Amino acid sequence: MPATSITHFLIRIEERIEKGLPPLPRGTVLVVDESSTTPTPYLARLAELVDGCDGKLVLIGDPRQIGAVGPGGLYGHATNEIEPIVLSEIRRQHDPVDRYIVKLAHEGRGSDALDVLRRKTGS
Repeated sequence: MPATSITHFLIRIEERIEKGLPPLPRGTVLVVDESSTTPTPYLARLAELVDGCDGKLVLIGDPRQIGAVGPGGLYGHATNEIEPIVLSEIRRQHDPVDRYIVKLAHEGRGSDALDVLRRKTGS
């Protein structure tokens, strides 16, 4: 799957529009990772684009993580309005201790997670 930044993507879309080309092919699916960090105006523009081509916008992220750089809140709002698919099994970390640290952090138990990390690393 080709990947780029949202800013670069939107610049290329505007270039297509200036040339009289359709912004996106019909049925385009846009996948946006780390959506919670995406400014609301960018997400709104992406939603307009996929709506205009009968496409789909897939947002991936965690509303509990760092927020948008710039005006934000749309992603967090969307996760309250639309029932999201929630991943419950950690697969990125292979070590069971690392998985436990991530689980603690996601539960809002950052101090406990740091204690486990310190014990693991011996620092």
